[in-house]
Amino acid sequence: MSDISERSTVEIIVADFAIVDPAGKSNIVGAGIALLGFDPQQGITNRFSIWVSVLVPTSLCPAEFSVEFALVDAAGELVLMPGPAGPQALRIAQIVTAEKPNAQVPMAQREHIGARVHLVIDFGAGLPLTPGSNYEWRIQLDGDADRQTLYPFGVWGPSAPPVIG
Repeated sequence: MSDISERSTVEIIVADFAIVDPAGKSNIVGAGIALLGFDPQQGITNRFSIWVSVLVPTSLCPAEFSVEFALVDAAGELVLMPGPAGPQALRIAQIVTAEKPNAQVPMAQREHIGARVHLVIDFGAGLPLTPGSNYEWRIQLDGDADRQTLYPFGVWGPSAPPVIG
């Protein structure tokens, strides 16, 4: 466990589209998706974006830490995606830096607002997920599995038939 994973706050939004501009501001369209649409002819979900905001206390800044996005199924197992070398887990990690708020911000406000890091992963082509199934996006900071943030969602479509026998 790290101070970052223990003391930071993580927010997740799944939306039709999201982007973070060079100034660090987020633009989000169609936020709060609970059920992704599915195109049966293509065999993929509709396009979507995942927006993640990490609020780091100013006292920990500047700080460098890892952020991991992982897609898990209803059983909590990593979802495998087809790839050139065979199936692989849909897990994306990157190192980010949280800087102290601008020195022009008054000290009392600087301590209050903390540092925010906004990240977006865009799936413009959708994903080959199973219609009628449930999933979660799992976000971890610094690899801390004890403190993770989950975003449950489903894929629109008929539920899978029961398995008999």
